[in-house]
Amino acid sequence: MKIKKEILNSNDFQYHFKRDIYYNKLSKKIFSTEIIQDNTEDWLVDKIQERNNTGSWQIYFNDGCTLEMKNELISELDRSC
Repeated sequence: MKIKKEILNSNDFQYHFKRDIYYNKLSKKIFSTEIIQDNTEDWLVDKIQERNNTGSWQIYFNDGCTLEMKNELISELDRSC
């Protein structure tokens, strides 16, 4: 996980302790710690580098993310500095 954290940090992802996620407001991507642990470093790099043309947040969780949870996350991250 140490190398994966370095990958995330070098790509300006921040850790959200309460939610146990890594997020980047500029690329609008959210990764759960669980999905990071369950996938390879190459997978993580591919997803980070994958272009987000949607204009909305891309959320990567193992078990998906309910609409309610997605809305909470987005609202919380959009409000924070």
